[in-house]
Amino acid sequence: MGMDGSKLLGEIIECVREGVYAIDARRRIVYWNRAAERITGHGRSAMLGKVCRETPLQHIDGKGNRICEEGCPLQRALISGEGVEHEAFLKRSDGERIPVSVKTTPLFDGGVAMGAVEVFSPISPTLYDDELITRLASSAMADPLTGIPNRRRAEGFLDFRLMEAARSPLKVCVLFMDIDNFGAFNNSRGHGAGDEMLRAVTGEITKITRSTDLFARWGGEEFVGIYMVKYDADAEIIAEKARATVEAASIEYEGERLSVTVSAGATIARGGESPESVVERADSLMYASKQAGKNRVTTDAAASGGRYTEPPAITPPPSPKIPVAHSPLRASRRANPYAPDLLDEGWRAQPIPLYGRRVGRTRMRPTS
Repeated sequence: MGMDGSKLLGEIIECVREGVYAIDARRRIVYWNRAAERITGHGRSAMLGKVCRETPLQHIDGKGNRICEEGCPLQRALISGEGVEHEAFLKRSDGERIPVSVKTTPLFDGGVAMGAVEVFSPISPTLYDDELITRLASSAMADPLTGIPNRRRAEGFLDFRLMEAARSPLKVCVLFMDIDNFGAFNNSRGHGAGDEMLRAVTGEITKITRSTDLFARWGGEEFVGIYMVKYDADAEIIAEKARATVEAASIEYEGERLSVTVSAGATIARGGESPESVVERADSLMYASKQAGKNRVTTDAAASGGRYTEPPAITPPPSPKIPVAHSPLRASRRANPYAPDLLDEGWRAQPIPLYGRRVGRTRMRPTS
């Protein structure tokens, strides 16, 4: 009696030298072959069911980008419906890093990408110290003065979030913030005080930034925040919270209590918009705040008379049937194509009419 075709395929995949694993539409690992165990040292039972970004593999590319955090090839394959090839360093169970060649391919059911398969193999037997690789990656993507993400990381993060938003009911909000009169502050107080103030400002904003969002130093005294939101009106809520947080912060320097204010612009990315376009618009809105008197925020909603739009209703595709043979864990019948880490922590703010008096901002909710 001949062997069933799907079972035969499963046996073949178990025998190949390349590591192979598959995810469902929620990015949970549903298959992990023997070669993947051998190459990484991570057993099948430890990997199945984990969301790919939460695995101990912690992919880092040659430029220092943390691939699983911003630019995940599996997520790109799910969203674009196209294969992705790249090289990366993955972390083995013994703590060492090994360079691998990776190819990711989407899995389709009825024309809809409902999962993806990643095939990887070592490029060389050379192992690299994880601490060294991690340190190099961090230095490449972080601002040396403040320790927060730099412009390079923000650009990659924004590009990926815009691509995710194409399949998500959430929207991308970009905040552009500039410290008011910072040149004069440096000239009168000295660059030492200026550096301390930059660290204080970034430290306070970082405290109010969710793990799924990003706040980065764009350059000099300019900063960019990237957030996933539900309503257009949330842009002003985020920007005003950042403005008020900076206004309330201060440092003690050479016996003086020093503080600064910021002007900010916030906008919601439009469908199909490029990262450069949305940042440029947020920058223009920030300059509008400068011209209006500084220490305030300006948003698209304020410019349009306080109108907002609710996200369109999105109907999830049918339950997945991922053709992964010989898998010990079947794909969830309730798979969701939207990234759960974004939805679970989504902004809960309700849309509000943006009217009222000017108090340190362009528009402000009236108090009850």
